[in-house]
Amino acid sequence: MLFDIGCGVNHAFGKSSFGPQIGPEIGRAIPNMRAAGIDPEEIDLVALTHAHPDHCWGLVDDYGNRLYPNAKLAISAIDYNYWTDLSHIPEAPTQHKKDHFSGAYYNLLPYHDSLIFIEDGKEVVPGITAIAATGHSPGHHLYAIHSRGQTLIDIGDLSHQQILLLKRPHWEFQFDYDSSKAAETQIRHFDRIVQERHAILAYHFPFPGLGHLRRDRDGYTWVATPIDLGSKTQHFDRLG
Repeated sequence: MLFDIGCGVNHAFGKSSFGPQIGPEIGRAIPNMRAAGIDPEEIDLVALTHAHPDHCWGLVDDYGNRLYPNAKLAISAIDYNYWTDLSHIPEAPTQHKKDHFSGAYYNLLPYHDSLIFIEDGKEVVPGITAIAATGHSPGHHLYAIHSRGQTLIDIGDLSHQQILLLKRPHWEFQFDYDSSKAAETQIRHFDRIVQERHAILAYHFPFPGLGHLRRDRDGYTWVATPIDLGSKTQHFDRLG
């Protein structure tokens, strides 16, 4: 199972107006998986938090072929229907925004016969629960991953910066679909995560984005989990 798949390798969209903003390091998911001994054909499920370029544009190659041919695709129906609706393109204010829709359509449609529409509080597979967190994208979701009595929350794009946006959680972020709703959603989920002492996976925090949150006055403090790069198993110890 994979959670999101990055910008991808297809030149038509993955490296168009969006790619240069990310940098030259995109498009390495498949090579790195193979180097780790993982065959993309072995992936049974790709679970998307949402359908922005840096989360779903790695689903197909330059010719529209599925890079994960045996995988089902989990995504909210709201996000799928919104980002694959090409009628939004004429009204999009910039080419960058237009590419969001054309790129999502190009990557998601080849999986139309393998879709699993996720819902808030519903299990995607045993041990994996979807959690609605709208605001950043119309159908943005988190994933709670339960194992051995502990829980890791994949927060998707609930937050994009581990210092400024955590210290000022009420501030609105320009790349959110509904910025005021996103700020409200972020605080609600972060308060619960802190209270229940769950570990989190945060894509946009410093590598590898694993750690905990601690309440700090009106905001939060990021507490990164020490990583042993020589170990094959990473434990997510709770905060004391």
